[in-house]
Amino acid sequence: MPYSKLWVQIAFLLVNYTACVWGINRFVYERDVALLINCFWALYHCFVLSFIFYFNEGEEP
Repeated sequence: MPYSKLWVQIAFLLVNYTACVWGINRFVYERDVALLINCFWALYHCFVLSFIFYFNEGEEP
């Protein structure tokens, strides 16, 4: 399946990655442990969503 049809999953992957980077940046300045927990979940979702690249099978001619 072409990646253009997986645009929603790729968008969520990018949003979760951005949330993780944003949360780590806020943790550096605010030192709130809850931010690290949210970053962990965002990173976990990035990990799970990254499997769309592994399990995506190309179309046979």
